[in-house]
Order: sequence, then structure tokens, then C-alpha cells
Amino acid sequence: MNWLTVKNPVRNGIICILVGVGVVLAALVVPQLILKVKTNEYHAVFTNATGLTQDDPVNVAGVPSGVVTSLAVSGNSVEVTFRLDDGVTLGEDSRADIKISTLLGRRSLDVTPNGSRSLPAGSTIPIENTSVPFTLDDLGRGAQSTSENLDLQQLRTMLTVVSDNSPDDPELIRRSLEGIDALSGVVNDNDVALRSLLTGAQQTTATLIEQKDTLETLLGNADLVMSTIADRRDVLNALVQDLNQLSTTLARFLGDNQALIDSVMGDIHVVTGVLSENEQSLTTLLDNFAPSVRYVTNATGNGNWLDLNSPSTLIPDNWLCVVGLVQGCR
Repeated sequence: MNWLTVKNPVRNGIICILVGVGVVLAALVVPQLILKVKTNEYHAVFTNATGLTQDDPVNVAGVPSGVVTSLAVSGNSVEVTFRLDDGVTLGEDSRADIKISTLLGRRSLDVTPNGSRSLPAGSTIPIENTSVPFTLDDLGRGAQSTSENLDLQQLRTMLTVVSDNSPDDPELIRRSLEGIDALSGVVNDNDVALRSLLTGAQQTTATLIEQKDTLETLLGNADLVMSTIADRRDVLNALVQDLNQLSTTLARFLGDNQALIDSVMGDIHVVTGVLSENEQSLTTLLDNFAPSVRYVTNATGNGNWLDLNSPSTLIPDNWLCVVGLVQGCR
């Protein structure tokens, strides 16, 4: 007979109770131990929790990687404690954002690792790197603030002007809407060209911003030039008047001496004609002139005398040939 018999009901009951308590404790403690062993704890500070609760999931790149363990109010902010899988490494610039994960409004904590230096376990993500979703309360407050800032009188005036200037013919309104639709189609069809145009304009603007100092210097120099011109206005006026007087005098001179100028121009034409006719002779003269000058220079360049080698004195060779004093003449 074993110890689990009906003869020992009290003992059997105590054992069953202890086993049940042990199972419950194991079910509660073991997951927590596994969570602590396989995850690291981090903190994040938010302006408000916006419905985030304990045990809400923590996602990294859309993948569940942890769980929210606690929330605590700290002054005007909320400190959220969460645990992440030990395989996830956070950087010094990591972000934490509360997101709405379901249509029923359940929240989740999305963590985005960022930064070159790793964030040790137990660190806190500052409030500057956290954000909360836009809630209905925020929407209501924004709508209320916008409505309070509306100028109802100006709105009524605008509607009145639109009503007064709208054509009574529905056909005109239809054509206007068709024109707007056609314009939208043109813009849509030329989206690439418009994007390229805007990109070019942006690059031009960036270039102008980069060259701001050069443009300022250029404009400053232009201002200096204009100031100098303004200071020299009288001198420039006198110069313009002198040029005007010179042109008037020159025109009068040309008018008074037109006959003489025509005669001089005629003589110049005659001279140039003669030079053109004797161009070959002048060319030959210039070709022979250089050697002649060189020979004269060589003969007179040794001092105040003339080097001359003339076996027949100064009598030309052809004369000597005529009288027969030189043999071998041809």
C-alpha cells in the first residue's frame, strides 16, 4: 500500500495543496525569471502615457521584442520601464515612440535603435527622443484653438464675395471646373519636369546662399561704383558736353573742307595706284636693299675709312674689257 491511499486523507490533501501551490508559483515565477534572464531593462521618459499600460508590447522594426513592465509618474512626465531581448542593441541616440497598434486604441511602444555608441542596460532614453501619438483630446483642443482664432466676419465677407462673383450660369461653373481639372492633369503629366524644375530652383537657391558673401561684396562694389559716378556727375557732364562739341566741330570742319578732303583723297588714290603698278619694282628694290646695306656696313664698320679692294683702281671692269686690258671678258 502506498502513501496515496484513502487511509491518509489529510496528508493527501496537504500534498495536493502544496503541489498545486508549487505549480501556480512556478507558472508565475518561471516566466518572470526567463524574462529577466533573456532581456535587458531600459527606461524612457514621455510627456504623458496616452493609454500605454503595463504588459503592452515593445516593438523593434515592427517585430515584438519586449514588454512594458511598469509606468511611474515623475514630475510633469512619465517614466516607462520596459525590457528588450538581449539580442537588441540600443545606441545613444535611440528613440522610443508610443504608437496606436489597433483600431480599438491599444498602444505599443516602438523602439528605434540609433547611434554609434551602445546604450548600457538600465539607461534612460531622454524625453527629447520620445514622442506620443495624436489623441482625440489633442484633436479637440486643436480644433477649439483653431476655431477661436477664426475671424468669422472675414469668413462671412469671403463667402459673400464668392457668392456675388460666381456666375449664374451653371455651364460656366462646369467649364471652370473642367479647366481646373485639365490644369491638374497637365501638372500631373509633367510631374517629372516640374520636379526637375523645382530641384533646379532649389539648387540655384542653395548656390546663392553659399555665395552670399560674394554677392554682398559685389553689391557693395556696385554701390561704390554708383556713388563714385554720382560724385563725378559734373565731370561726366562736362566730358559729354566736350564730346558733343568735338563732334559738332568735326562735322563743321568736314563740311567746310569737303572739296579739299575730296582732292586729298583723290591724290591718295593716285599715289596708291602708282605704288600698285610698281609693286614688283619696289619688291626687287627692297630685296636688294638689305644686302647692299650689309656690304656698305661691312666696308665702313672698321673705323673712319672705307675698305676697298680694286686692282683696276676705280675704273669699271667693262671699260677695261672694251680697251682690251682685261682678258677673259664675255
